[in-house]
Amino acid sequence: MFDAVLFDFDDSLVDTQGSRIPAIIDYCRTVHGAEVSADEVLRAWGLPFNALMQSLVGSVNINIERYLDICKRYPLRPFPESAHALQLLSGRARIGIVTSVAKGILEHSVDSLGWPRGWFSVLLGHDDTKYYKPDPRVFNLALELLSISPERRRRVLYVGDSLIDARAAQDAGLAFLGIARDPARQNAFAINNFDWRENLHDVSIWATHRPRLTAA
Repeated sequence: MFDAVLFDFDDSLVDTQGSRIPAIIDYCRTVHGAEVSADEVLRAWGLPFNALMQSLVGSVNINIERYLDICKRYPLRPFPESAHALQLLSGRARIGIVTSVAKGILEHSVDSLGWPRGWFSVLLGHDDTKYYKPDPRVFNLALELLSISPERRRRVLYVGDSLIDARAAQDAGLAFLGIARDPARQNAFAINNFDWRENLHDVSIWATHRPRLTAA
């Protein structure tokens, strides 16, 4: 088993695009008077939250409290197997989340989903570090908090849904497993020689029973 399993959040554990894109469009219109389209949001998707919002509304004054209030109209939906997979893995290794979501939004989301904070050894958002994926240093704080020595980095698994996640983990010396729920992601991982699974149930089985593939 791995020493620790870290997860991306957006579209890895939760269907973020399905709920947060409408919330972002609503926020931009309601708070900033800016009309943005879903395509515009998608083009900025993957940026740290504040940078994403600034690219859409042209303002550095992002009101997180108003955004979270608007998000209540668009409940965040976890993937069906997320809670069970997290609970299973938390009983066998230290787990955490390292994401480009703002820390306050991440913690609010975890609480609103009913996921016990006790499952997680680390919950890190973009404002916890000055580094962002695909920069491998994005993991430095998590590894420090988990007391992972450089020679044991391959005993840490990162699970994410994009090539940016994969390359950041690879360059940081971590093991990586893709979560690929659609053919486009499956093909992207396959042609770039990254292992992947279709859902978190399969991820939890792989991480528990087949660490020898990537964690020496």
